[in-house]
Amino acid sequence: MNLRRTTSLLAAAALVFAVAACGDSDGSSEPGEQATDAVEPGEPSEPSDGGAGPLDGADLTFTGPTEPGTDPEVTFPTPLASDYTFALVLEEGDGEILQPGQSASVHYVLLLGDGTRLGSTWVDGGGAPEEMVVGGTGLELLDAVLENHRVGSRIFAAGPAMGVEPTDDGSTTWVIFAEIVSAREILERAEGSPVTPAPGLPTVTLDAASGEPTLGEVPAAYRSVDEMTVQVLIEGTGPEVLPGQTVTIHYTGWTPDGEVFDSSWGRGPATFPLPNLILGWQEGIPGHPVGSQVMLIIPPALAYGESGHQLAGQTLIFVIDILDAS
Repeated sequence: MNLRRTTSLLAAAALVFAVAACGDSDGSSEPGEQATDAVEPGEPSEPSDGGAGPLDGADLTFTGPTEPGTDPEVTFPTPLASDYTFALVLEEGDGEILQPGQSASVHYVLLLGDGTRLGSTWVDGGGAPEEMVVGGTGLELLDAVLENHRVGSRIFAAGPAMGVEPTDDGSTTWVIFAEIVSAREILERAEGSPVTPAPGLPTVTLDAASGEPTLGEVPAAYRSVDEMTVQVLIEGTGPEVLPGQTVTIHYTGWTPDGEVFDSSWGRGPATFPLPNLILGWQEGIPGHPVGSQVMLIIPPALAYGESGHQLAGQTLIFVIDILDAS
């Protein structure tokens, strides 16, 4: 589905290659694991095939930026072609080691291995760093930037673009120069006061240990709807989500026959800019405090319309844990 677990620059890059966002890499940390050792400066993070990266720190430049709204100076040997993902610590920060499940603020420049610039958080998107969940970005390249690295570190990483065959000219290799600005703890599941749902709604049951929801049989009245239903299941106590914010959430989506078509619970929390999402989410999530859990029953007009998508024409049911908003 189109609820992509990518940050905005990499989402745009994915569109360049006309592919959907991929799932978690095999090497990413699972939520709840604790990193214990930082990667030393100049030491390659272990790539996916266990080999060493094709570069070392001496081949790279990462300085500045010297003024607000400008890019840092970055150089690397071109063309750079890699069929696996690797990372190098160019400058180790003095902050904490990132832990799976934290929210990290990251500045970065994204390029192709042939030197083509794809975008930069310093210049594009208002000049603010992007928020991403450690171990839950859904992209091996970003997981390599974050995993076991310290706040304040500057990282170089490269790896194959999603869904395309590698080429020797570097045009299908992604290159990223990143600075880890800060990190903070976020909720692992909804927390707050339970709310009794209105009569007749589908029943939601939560796993006692994890909080993952399951959905009971969908009553006939909610299998095809023209208007959206928003039911708070847990009322959080955090700040209220505002329209246009970026949210970190856990979610599961069902079709009216009770089939799960997508869920974050097996992958880790997902971070989305609200304006990039279906209208039902843009309208149904703002106004609720962080920590809340809401059920959205969304008509086709606020989901995927009547044609052009595998879920087109269907009423969709989501249970969403709002873990963070920024």
